[in-house]
Amino acid sequence: MLILVIQFVYHYLFVIAEQAQRMRWAALCRKGSQSGSFRLAAGLVGVLFARSWQRADGIYHAMLARGFRGRFVPAPPAPVRAPDALFFSTCLAGCLAIRILL
Repeated sequence: MLILVIQFVYHYLFVIAEQAQRMRWAALCRKGSQSGSFRLAAGLVGVLFARSWQRADGIYHAMLARGFRGRFVPAPPAPVRAPDALFFSTCLAGCLAIRILL
């Protein structure tokens, strides 16, 4: 569970960083210079926070719409059947053959 949360955070840090770069580029294109860069950065951070909040709220509502109730319910393990065992045996034999031949 912890690794799943860390993966989400890692992914969305890059999403937010990319959006911040696009917003900065658009602001510089409109303004044309770096003057007043502190005010520009403060405004961009505020807008970025608002957009991130909206994105998180949308994701939360989408999860609720799909039946998520605040906890993860693990799926029961699937039984191993004959086709599964045959596939595993074939893959193992193929890997061993490649290892022996090379």
